[in-house]
Amino acid sequence: MSVINIISVGRTKEKYIQSGIEEYEKRLIRRRIHTVEIKDSTKPKEAAKMIALVEKIKDSFVVALDEYGEEFTSIEFADFIKARVHKNICFVIGGPDGLDKIMLDKSDKIVSLSKMTFTHEMAKLILFEQIYRAFAIIDGKKYHRS
Repeated sequence: MSVINIISVGRTKEKYIQSGIEEYEKRLIRRRIHTVEIKDSTKPKEAAKMIALVEKIKDSFVVALDEYGEEFTSIEFADFIKARVHKNICFVIGGPDGLDKIMLDKSDKIVSLSKMTFTHEMAKLILFEQIYRAFAIIDGKKYHRS
């Protein structure tokens, strides 16, 4: 079984966002989700740390979250996850200023959660919800309605 890794910049400070993330972590307890939060710094330093972490993950498909990335519907995102079920997927979320170009260039895919802009903390919560939704779709659960 593969692991979904989420590497993000900075701690989630807003309690209501952290509470939401914890709820989805509980719902995903049977899935292998691993999160790492790195310290806020300059974009190049954050990228170097992220790249070092990503390189330690074997057989990893790296997905950068960026406002200019490809957008998916929830069903398309579920298909994207399902197609990589035997690979480790590593999502990287930048800080308030986004990801450094070096990190974007090292990524296998660049994905946008929306045309709207979210805080990096909100992006992490939305990513968790969409991962949960993707597995609900894959498993045929009634969480997603279309």
